[in-house]
Amino acid sequence: MKVAFLRYRLFSVVLIMLLGMLSYSNTFNDSFHFDDFTFIVENPSIKNIDDIQSIFKTILPQSSRFVCFLTFALNYKVHGLDVFGYHLTNLMIHLVSAVLVWWLVLLLCSSQRSNSKLTEEEEGLLALFSALLFVAHPVQTQAVSYISQRFASLATLFYLACVCFYIKGRLIFEMNKARGGMLLALSVAAMMLAMYTKEIAITLPIMILTVDRAFISKGRQGKVYWISMALVLMSMIIIPVMFSLGVRQLFLEHKASASHIGDMITLPAYLLTQFRVFVTFIRLLIIPYGQNLDYDFALSKSILEPAAMLSISVVAAVIFFALKVKGKNKIAFFGIAWVFVTFAPNLVPRRFVIFEHKVYLLSAGFCIFFNFWLFQKCKDKKLYVNILSVIIAAFAFLTFQRNKVWENEITLWTDVLKKSPNKLSPKVNLGDAYVLDGQYDKALKILNEAVAQDPKHYKAYLNMGVAHENKQDYLSALADYTKAIELRPQYAKAYGNRGFIYDRLKKYDLALADYEEALKADPKIAKVYSNRGIIYKNRGQYDLALDDYNKAIALDPRIKEAYGNRGVVYFKKGLYDLAIADQNAVIKMDPKNPIPYINRSFAYYGKSDIIGALKSAEMARSLGFKRETKYIDQLKSEYQNLNK
Repeated sequence: MKVAFLRYRLFSVVLIMLLGMLSYSNTFNDSFHFDDFTFIVENPSIKNIDDIQSIFKTILPQSSRFVCFLTFALNYKVHGLDVFGYHLTNLMIHLVSAVLVWWLVLLLCSSQRSNSKLTEEEEGLLALFSALLFVAHPVQTQAVSYISQRFASLATLFYLACVCFYIKGRLIFEMNKARGGMLLALSVAAMMLAMYTKEIAITLPIMILTVDRAFISKGRQGKVYWISMALVLMSMIIIPVMFSLGVRQLFLEHKASASHIGDMITLPAYLLTQFRVFVTFIRLLIIPYGQNLDYDFALSKSILEPAAMLSISVVAAVIFFALKVKGKNKIAFFGIAWVFVTFAPNLVPRRFVIFEHKVYLLSAGFCIFFNFWLFQKCKDKKLYVNILSVIIAAFAFLTFQRNKVWENEITLWTDVLKKSPNKLSPKVNLGDAYVLDGQYDKALKILNEAVAQDPKHYKAYLNMGVAHENKQDYLSALADYTKAIELRPQYAKAYGNRGFIYDRLKKYDLALADYEEALKADPKIAKVYSNRGIIYKNRGQYDLALDDYNKAIALDPRIKEAYGNRGVVYFKKGLYDLAIADQNAVIKMDPKNPIPYINRSFAYYGKSDIIGALKSAEMARSLGFKRETKYIDQLKSEYQNLNK
């Protein structure tokens, strides 16, 4: 009997993982998106795994996301900027989270205080379908397919692990204090990891207290218990205190809304709007239609607005329904309580009033509630299985379809612009996507629309400059970058790009001045050091060039241009072994580029290694290198003389 039970559990875990892998099987080559460029692609802090302090400080004002940034650094160490590894990691996090939902349901059912009259088979069925619903739900795509929202999915994994370890530890503590204590220690560790992954973990102490009071503690408790619970609640201050989050600033500072043009966020308006956000989340969980990365979501300014009144009524109805369910189905009630508790961090004002990835943690409670409520309503167990099977299959299909939107920046921002046609940011981001894809005329068309809508949008001018630069219209690019700098005087990217244009126009002193301004604004832009190094190299200022190349490589160990040019400088200085090592580094990163092969050939020749020089030169020629024919012929002649 026990063997059969273990086989059933193994089958459940395998089924959960298989469904998740099928639902997300079309995501592994999806491009970087939106904040991925800030947090990963252009983030020097994650590009040296040995510099833990830099990863800890990273690019955010607080260190409460250190654990997730550390995983990005590990991905970069192993995969560079190959998206496959990042997506694989995100999917594994999602699968583990789904398995934890399954385990959480089993633990809740195993509690004597759950009032569960279910058979072991029914408990397993409810746990399985809760996890399957969680893993297949289309609303999860933003937290899984959008690489940067590993913040949400990884924090959820640790959140679920913390609750599961706590329940299991408390349930077995009296029978096995050593094992129970170990599980409770793991719960504390998971809590700390969650709090260092994303701020949504601030509600974990409340969740632990809720679980303990509802499913574990019996009768009157002693002083030790209440002291323990007080300590649990006090741990809520870890996030605001340790990470120096200014509570007054967060709640009371007015800020422009990024969710609707012209709105100014105040605390009353934001809190009122969150009723509508909550209802939108519930609607997405029930009917996942109209999903959008960047909603055009206006603030509610009065409680008398129809949308606000309706949302408040819906929230009140959900609370009333939860209280009605409480006495009949304790675990279903817990699922609703989970939804409300995990939604609470959304009440802290943010510039974006709504994002779908915020549903990820909340959805675990919804999936648990829905399964237990439906099971209770379906008197026939077979009917319950059939209904859930159809829903889960439909959700898995919708997830697969939704993931097609995340294929690349153009597909994503085209979808957003269709759903939020009046927002400015989708136009600017779609223009940027066209630039990255080499569709410069399309980029300029939509970016011109953006600046017509908002003539002060500095990023739009930057992207227009990049488009003109790639069309080799350097004067237009120069004008665009200059306009971006006028609108944002400390714009490091614009200074760096304008410096490159001055370089192309052979105005080297102006280029150096702009590179200096770029590095004043942001001293961690590897590309600027690399580009400045080229000017120094061409001027014969080799020591200055080496210093810049070294800084570029320290910031980004995969910046092949800096390695290649540093290798050339080493060659000029007669440091042939170092030159060869640098060209080898470029070849490893870009094996089909003929330039490092010919540069390596020069270095070998400098060492009087004719064979090495000839092999490298012939490799360069096989890759399409057509210059230096006299040099290669000379190598062949010298090689023949060696063999005489």
